[in-house]
Amino acid sequence: MTIDYANSGLTIQQAIVQEAKRIGKGEGRGSVLWQGLRVQAFCWMEIPSDGEVKIELVRYKKDDWIGIDLRFEGGGVKGQDGWINKLRTWASSDFDDSVSYQYTSLGRVSVSIVSNVRFPNGRSSVESLTGNSAFYFERVGSEIVGHASHAQSVPPDFEFLEFRLKFIA
Repeated sequence: MTIDYANSGLTIQQAIVQEAKRIGKGEGRGSVLWQGLRVQAFCWMEIPSDGEVKIELVRYKKDDWIGIDLRFEGGGVKGQDGWINKLRTWASSDFDDSVSYQYTSLGRVSVSIVSNVRFPNGRSSVESLTGNSAFYFERVGSEIVGHASHAQSVPPDFEFLEFRLKFIA
């Protein structure tokens, strides 16, 4: 039986842990149903082993920082100082909304959302896999369109960030 956790009182991360305990290992682990959407905090995707990744930040809320982390299994993206395993792209007016990089991998990339989390004492921390940090994907032609929620969005807001990923061999 599938459970929709939207009205559970849990954060998405708490719901993912609850669901993992409920179903154990296997298909669907790491994701939950939330208002009818299959949302996840982290996923692996099959991609061409070598190519170009294009990231477009279509829209985002400017009131707090949110970004996308891509980790290329067994490889990385070509940066100014060599190959970098983790590519972090922040949605901010301080940076370009569209970037592309050459990459190499073993044919898989992990995707997760990163948020700048602010605390009552005025401090902040860059965090992933916490609170309501999650996303869902839809395929539009050869592109992957992601909709992401900031870790501190209550309730989760999957329009906080919309992004497009395209992997070209």
